[in-house]
Amino acid sequence: MAGTWWWDFVQWEWWAWTGWPALGAIGTVGALAFLAIQDWLLRKQIRQEREERRADERARTHELEQAQTPFVSYLSTNGFTRASGSGNLWVYAQAHIDFPGVVLGLETSLLEEGGKHITTPEPIALIHSPDTADVAFELPSSYFTKLPVAIELRAKYQNRFGQTVQLTHQGTVDTKGLSLSTVATYEWPWVTAVATDEPAGRQRHLGRVRSKLGR
Repeated sequence: MAGTWWWDFVQWEWWAWTGWPALGAIGTVGALAFLAIQDWLLRKQIRQEREERRADERARTHELEQAQTPFVSYLSTNGFTRASGSGNLWVYAQAHIDFPGVVLGLETSLLEEGGKHITTPEPIALIHSPDTADVAFELPSSYFTKLPVAIELRAKYQNRFGQTVQLTHQGTVDTKGLSLSTVATYEWPWVTAVATDEPAGRQRHLGRVRSKLGR
């Protein structure tokens, strides 16, 4: 009985079907396609993991750079001097350095509203936080008849990593001296952000950067 069943199975007419080789080829192609998809998914996952590691490394690097990049903010210093000889005007401000780090090559300029350059004192080579630095601006005597004059105070400096930070204060010059706003616009190496006059102590993030400007 068993031998008859096996003989019938072996002699089954479907084994002579000419489509079996094609069906086998389709199965082989399907298996290869499955392996190719698995390989593509694995490679994609590896690329994503590599990109995530790189992004994490960049974020850690930015956090380190931010943590060691001081904030420079300017305060008005009451005072107005007119030189007896040339008649030029002198007004003053004070740069404050907040958060740990060093400020390199602090350069400060006064410009008229609209961008016309007025004066740029000698840059300050090095300031350590939390030091301050007094800055004196000499204006041509012709400005005496223009007062009050709307101005922009623009400054730039580098951190210990050689990255440049720029900031802009709006203000005026009048017979009382230089008056600056407590709101400045900062351009950081990582992000451009506006700093407000809110109290200091805020954490700095890549997308949101604040500085202590009001005192």
